[in-house]
Amino acid sequence: GNIDDNPWFCDADSGDYTLAANSACIGAGENGGYMGAHGAGCSAIIGPVLSAISDQEIQEDDTLNITVTAVSDIGDEVEISAFGDTADISVTVTDSALLVIPAEDWNGYSVITVIAEDEFDLSDSTTFVLTVTPVNDAPAITLPQLFALNEDDSSEVDFLSYISDVDGDS
Repeated sequence: GNIDDNPWFCDADSGDYTLAANSACIGAGENGGYMGAHGAGCSAIIGPVLSAISDQEIQEDDTLNITVTAVSDIGDEVEISAFGDTADISVTVTDSALLVIPAEDWNGYSVITVIAEDEFDLSDSTTFVLTVTPVNDAPAITLPQLFALNEDDSSEVDFLSYISDVDGDS
């Protein structure tokens, strides 16, 4: 038979084609035997382990910066990546630093998924909910450079058209 999975050789780069204990080739051959010429030669190849991340909360217009921890029991290189479930946030990972930046004036919830993957394409993942709480931003006033009127005249100006409030609660 054939398998559609990684055979998990113990150390193919060094010419060791014995099978890891968790290889799909073990027990998959004729009459339950091994597939291939070599038997099992090492313990199971275990993927990286990513530490859980608790739910996080920040205020609108703040950023979240946390350290992500992922380890490999067999010393493999581990690459960490992450993404969110909304376009209103930007998620990046540099080394082990996870940075989440919400869009300006955005608030709400986003599920963040963090993935650790090793050189064997084995992975572990964790998710957490980021809550971005609203902040009542101060209204802004944008006045024209100049109000013109003749000497000894008076003028009434309605300033409401010059006031804006991003939160809409002016």
